[in-house]
Order: sequence, then structure tokens, then C-alpha cells
Amino acid sequence: MLTDLKERRGFRIVATALGTAGKISKTPAEIDWTRPTVAVFGNELEGVSPTVMDVADDYCEIPIDGFVESYNVSVAASLVFWEARRVRLEKLGKHGDLDERERDVLRAVYYLRNKGQFVSYASQLLRRSPPQWQQERNLDWGEKDLDMDRYVDGKYVRKLKAKNVVCHLWDGEVCLGERHLYKERPCRYRRAHQPGKNTLDLDKLREQARRYQVEHRIPELQELDEAQER
Repeated sequence: MLTDLKERRGFRIVATALGTAGKISKTPAEIDWTRPTVAVFGNELEGVSPTVMDVADDYCEIPIDGFVESYNVSVAASLVFWEARRVRLEKLGKHGDLDERERDVLRAVYYLRNKGQFVSYASQLLRRSPPQWQQERNLDWGEKDLDMDRYVDGKYVRKLKAKNVVCHLWDGEVCLGERHLYKERPCRYRRAHQPGKNTLDLDKLREQARRYQVEHRIPELQELDEAQER
């Protein structure tokens, strides 16, 4: 694979190793990171393989102080790639080779692979202000948002059924939570609202009303109190 990258695609191979076989190791700052480069890291015990040493164009040695003999591979990779990024920014003004479209595609693939969080990511992106180029075209961005139920409806309904979830603020016609408590925010259990099926629990309604400090504003609770007084 390394030979193919080197001979057919023009990549340079940089091995993190001490100088040997007539090659002098360089610090990460001395490597030319502006060219297509493959950095190879070995494990802490044995280092890179002899095969990699043979095909490497440069050896890279990370300066280290004190009595520690080596960095572990994750630290070594972090240090080298940070320096590669710095050099590319300094010499090229950018640290990547992807154009805007390629970056968008890569970002989309990343979001899609995070299946459980995709809706959350996409929803947050759509809530952001439109980019400058869209503002200049005077496009009507509107109040874009994702309909969460559209993407998770089937899974959500199955979850409700499995847990036998009910809305304790549903009186068979309206959700008293939506009417009195949530201030235009939909009830999280709205999928359990079944017309004609009253699942209202007045004790839970009173408990929620006290939490929101609106107990005195709810007619249903006032009627209950009056009935108890009579």
C-alpha cells in the first residue's frame, strides 16, 4: 500500500523513527508538510516496521526532554499533526486540500454515521442563520426546523407502546399541560393523546402547576377545590 501511494500517487512517506541507514531524522517542523505526505507511526515498544523504514523518504523524530524515552502513539500523532497543520497554515494559508463541496459531503457523511444524533445535528444546523451568499440572494429562509416525528415517529410510537406511556394531563380532548403550562411548547407525550380516552390525573396536574407556579390560573383545579369545599 505504501509503495503504491509513493510510486503511483506521488505521496512522500514519513516514518516516526530515529535516523538510520544514512538518513538523518528531522523534527516535525523540518518536514515539508505542504506536499502530499503519509505519516506512519509505530507502537511504543517496537516502533515502525523495517519495511516502512526501507520505503520512507524521511524520518521524523519528536524532540523530548527529561528521562522519558518515547511518547505513546496517540500523543506522538497529535504532536506531529499539530505541527503539520501549523506549517500548512503558515505556508499555504490553509491546512486541508478539500474544496467547499467536498467538505460539505464529508460533513454530511459524518452526521449520517452518527445515526442516533443525526436529527439533533440537522435540526441545530437548520436553526442557524443562513450563510452570507443566501442572504445576498434575498432568499426567504423562513422558520426552518425538522419535524422530529417525521424521522422518529415509528420508533417513538413503538417506545410508547412498549412502556405503556400515557399523558397524565390529557382529558380526552385537550392536553392541559399544553394549555396551561408549557407556553406553546408541545407535550412530550403527545403521541399518547387518544381522543375520547381520558388519562387526566388531577394530582399530577396540581403537582406540575405548583412547579410552574400557575396553580391559581387553572380553572380545572379551581373547580375541583370548589367541589371539595361544597
